[in-house]
Amino acid sequence: VVVCCILAYLLVPAFSCDIHLPSCDQVPSGQMCCQPSENRGWRYLMFAVGTITIAIFILRFFLFSFQESPKFLLLQKRDLEAFKVVENIAKFNGQECNISWEELRAMDDGGSDIDSNHEESFKIKGTNTNHQKTWLQSILGPWTLFLLQLKGLFATRHWTRMTLTTWVIYITDYVGFSLAGVYLPIILARRNIDRNVSDYVTYRNYIIIYSCGVPGTLIATKLVDMKFLGRKWSMAISSALMAVSLILFVQVNSSTGNV
Repeated sequence: VVVCCILAYLLVPAFSCDIHLPSCDQVPSGQMCCQPSENRGWRYLMFAVGTITIAIFILRFFLFSFQESPKFLLLQKRDLEAFKVVENIAKFNGQECNISWEELRAMDDGGSDIDSNHEESFKIKGTNTNHQKTWLQSILGPWTLFLLQLKGLFATRHWTRMTLTTWVIYITDYVGFSLAGVYLPIILARRNIDRNVSDYVTYRNYIIIYSCGVPGTLIATKLVDMKFLGRKWSMAISSALMAVSLILFVQVNSSTGNV
């Protein structure tokens, strides 16, 4: 995000029309207006970001080797692939794999027992078990295993509360982060237009705001390891501070308050 902000600061203001100039399609000929050729800053920014994205996508095949989740592979009955992934992870970190093939098989067997317990809940009194299972699988097809596993999230009152709480946290976190990212440039631009502040200042403020996330991430790596905080309280405190910051940001209306 910080890199994109820097690119926007370098490209958008330098290759854009004055914000007060109307489009040439909306004014008579001969009147001062904004030509498309003079307002290509945002296009250059998209080209730059797209080029970086494509370059990283290509480098991914030569510099990185992403592995599938071992847990996912076990649930899909792909035990040997899961074991190889665990070995690759250990090798990448310069460690020896301390788990054996037998231990992975035991984990898989434990998961099978759980799945069997979930399948029992699909039985209906007075019906043939095998017929019921075949009828259910014929309708759901490949979704059968997924639904059986999903049902485990609501197996007890505790798991139901944990599942719903986690969903709400992720939904609100995503909405808050997305809204801040989408509307922050608009808020800054509108405030600066009222004060006749240049686009350079607008994007400068944008860089300053998002640059704070870099040390914030580094601080978080230390906070989660502290015994009296840990991951739970670190996330709770940081989320509360972010909520308060967003509320205060929209209440303060000054050039200093924009940063």
